[in-house]
Amino acid sequence: KKFNVISWSSFLIDLNKSKTELYQNIDKHSGRKNIERSIKRNVIIEEITDESFSDYINLLNKQRQADGTEIVDKEKMHIWWKTFRPIGLSGFLAKHEGELVGGMMFSFFNKYIIEALVVRSSKDYLNKLYSQDLIKWNIIEWGIKNQMNYYDLAGVNPNPTSKKEIGILRYKKKWGGTKYNYHLLRN
Repeated sequence: KKFNVISWSSFLIDLNKSKTELYQNIDKHSGRKNIERSIKRNVIIEEITDESFSDYINLLNKQRQADGTEIVDKEKMHIWWKTFRPIGLSGFLAKHEGELVGGMMFSFFNKYIIEALVVRSSKDYLNKLYSQDLIKWNIIEWGIKNQMNYYDLAGVNPNPTSKKEIGILRYKKKWGGTKYNYHLLRN
């Protein structure tokens, strides 16, 4: 009686499909076009390493500070990274002209990728570099190469109540995954 049941959804991309089919499933105008724009604007994607993880944390904290949310403890984040990386944690960084403009972490336990901790710089946003789209495509390619089964785009409100939630739903839907509904319990 102390919990609320909340409808929630996620989109799963089946990574057993061909790379060509997965790319064609992405919305042409807001997905594939943004990936191509990002490439043309010379955005470079690289996998996060032990050495570059600090750069990721710095960008994450810069974004959180700008958003007015609590910054993360760098030492705890490094412990988290070193503990879980060997058993299924990775991520990608996006750079433009040598400057970090975006990043995304993901876990890949049991051949199942789920994204987390998305970060985007103001430069990426203002210059329309679309680094998040290119990162997401690189995660899909990584998943295919490493024989993962699914890429879970993480939860989304299936009944958006704000402009932000509408945008998140539209963004996740454009990747062509299958929508699955479920429920959350919150107190």
